[in-house]
Order: sequence, then structure tokens, then C-alpha cells
Amino acid sequence: MNSKNNHKKPHIVFYFSDTGGGHRSAAEAIIETLQAEYGDSFTAEMVDFFKEYAPPPFRQMPDLYISIPRW
Repeated sequence: MNSKNNHKKPHIVFYFSDTGGGHRSAAEAIIETLQAEYGDSFTAEMVDFFKEYAPPPFRQMPDLYISIPRW
């Protein structure tokens, strides 16, 4: 077995939520900066935690947040 085949790229998962505060933008900026510095030596994934993993009613939080009136 060739040892070169055993080396996988690091995989970074960014958990965020689209509930305001720029969470998505921050994750995108970090990924962009890492890509500029390290190129394709890693893989990255963005996951909206509430939409992907939270049980109801929490998975609706990002959609509900958008509809909350701002004063």
C-alpha cells in the first residue's frame, strides 16, 4: 500500500446560521482567505446548522428571523 494514498486533504466544516449578524459572510470570508493562503490543499463546507440538523421548530429559525419586524 502506497503511503501517499493515505493522505487526505483536511476538511473544514463551518457551521453557521442565517439569523443575522453576518454569520454566512464571516464563514465565506474565512474560506476565501484560507483558499488565498493555502490554495486547494484543503476542502471546506458550509452548513446552516439550524436548517440541516435542528429539530422543529428550531429548523425554521432562519426563515422566522427574516420575518421578524425591525424597529
